[in-house]
Amino acid sequence: MPNGEPTTFSARIRFTEAVNNPIFSVSLANGARVPLFTASSDWSGKPSGKFEAGEEVVWRIEFDNPLGPDRYTVTPSVTIRDGATLAARERMSSVVVTRIAAGPLVDIPFSEELRR
Repeated sequence: MPNGEPTTFSARIRFTEAVNNPIFSVSLANGARVPLFTASSDWSGKPSGKFEAGEEVVWRIEFDNPLGPDRYTVTPSVTIRDGATLAARERMSSVVVTRIAAGPLVDIPFSEELRR
């Protein structure tokens, strides 16, 4: 997974019971198990809606990969507003981030200007 490139994460979720407004999230942790990236459907401020037992959905996020070179574990989860976890797959898979130049753990975009 190249550093600085557009990246997509998708998760297919099947509900075993009816659920109102679940929160979908994913976390990427580096080799030292430090979470360096997290995304959550809760941050949009919009309720996700009602899902019936047996219903399947795909939750997808896109981001420009700011992570430095390392192996990252991927932990997706589905929770509800009171904090109860409906499903979590701790370190479900892993990805390797590559980069040509050496640098920090995270590349935060910035702009630069030089004036005289």
